[in-house]
Amino acid sequence: MKLSEVLLEYRTPKKPKARPKKTLWFNVPQLWKHDLDMTFPNHKLYYDEEEETFYALDEPTEKCYGAWYGKKKNGVTFAAPRPKHATIHPRQNISPYEIPTQNQ
Repeated sequence: MKLSEVLLEYRTPKKPKARPKKTLWFNVPQLWKHDLDMTFPNHKLYYDEEEETFYALDEPTEKCYGAWYGKKKNGVTFAAPRPKHATIHPRQNISPYEIPTQNQ
């Protein structure tokens, strides 16, 4: 086989797809919450009791900013909001979560 034939058959490899940019958090939910407050100040927390999971969603609940998985004790904050259906399973029953405040 000649070099010219080899060069004709050669195809450049495809570039790998970029992985989504995200920040992972382990064992400290306060740091995850602080990061969400600084990055996405208009988020609302939703809670899934069965999975012990918190989700940070926008007001019309279409985009997800991050999640804290209580059973695994880790969380994730996305650099850019992801669609809700890509993060939360449709059968999960999530409800709004109000952070308890201390009245003195």
